[in-house]
Amino acid sequence: MVMLSSHDHLFSFDLSAILFFLALRFKRLSMEEVFRNLGLSKKHFGTCTGQNVFSSSRKMLKSFSPVDGALLGTIQQTSADDYQLVIKAAKKAAVHWRNIPAPKRGDVVRCIANRLREHKKNLGALVSYEMGK
Repeated sequence: MVMLSSHDHLFSFDLSAILFFLALRFKRLSMEEVFRNLGLSKKHFGTCTGQNVFSSSRKMLKSFSPVDGALLGTIQQTSADDYQLVIKAAKKAAVHWRNIPAPKRGDVVRCIANRLREHKKNLGALVSYEMGK
């Protein structure tokens, strides 16, 4: 938040929101483009292990951007039973992960970090849009 004072007037504005709008305008980066670049769709499952999707609930949650009120997407809500399945899968995966030598685990984490860096522009735009900043 930036505050400026000028002749008895106090102006307050969110600098990150202004920078986001300028980036969208001058770089012509649309949310549709960001979604496409990140491989995202408008419908998401609430719970996933990366290999399995747990979605017994039929309830949907709509997510709107505070920037312009646009619908970002819908998320299928997760039931308590679905969470238990995910916890069970996570415990099983942890046993396997723990047995992988540390240098190999480090390589996996490094690969993940590299992929995040490759998409930092799109991820930053998405987070800014989603959070209204």
